[in-house]
Amino acid sequence: AKARKHMEEGERALAQGRNGDAASNFQLAMTLDPRNTKAKALFTKSRTAHRNGKAEEFYRRAQEALISEDHKRAAQLLQEAVDCKPTRGKYYSEFAKLINEHTLQQRVALEHMKKAVEVEPRSVEYTMELAAAYVDLGMPTNAVRAYERVLRLDPKNSVATKVLKRLK
Repeated sequence: AKARKHMEEGERALAQGRNGDAASNFQLAMTLDPRNTKAKALFTKSRTAHRNGKAEEFYRRAQEALISEDHKRAAQLLQEAVDCKPTRGKYYSEFAKLINEHTLQQRVALEHMKKAVEVEPRSVEYTMELAAAYVDLGMPTNAVRAYERVLRLDPKNSVATKVLKRLK
């Protein structure tokens, strides 16, 4: 009965867009009834939506900080966005760009670029950024693989074609 009550509260919260509350209720329903596969699926869905919503808010605030040229604050906010473990590559990509432009931590930036490609593997933009980072870091073998991946995603990409010819 308690599990059913938490399922109902979770579904109400989900319908109202309160993803954090929904996730909490579905998690309690799963704990009380471990066989409830619907609770597990809805928990995953609401938790992901909650994380993405938090990440989007941090990202929006980071963009405001960038407009006012407060790079330190923007970096903090973008770090918060990626800490939410979002499923969109733009947070990782923007953080990587900021790190690359304003610090000497190119390897850290590279890891965030890799993560952007990992969460959005079909993104030509993020794969191009990753390939360029490999070139900048003197990693031609990795750059070649990344540009080849770009060409699998976008066979007519002239930039990737040109750079790939130069690297080979």
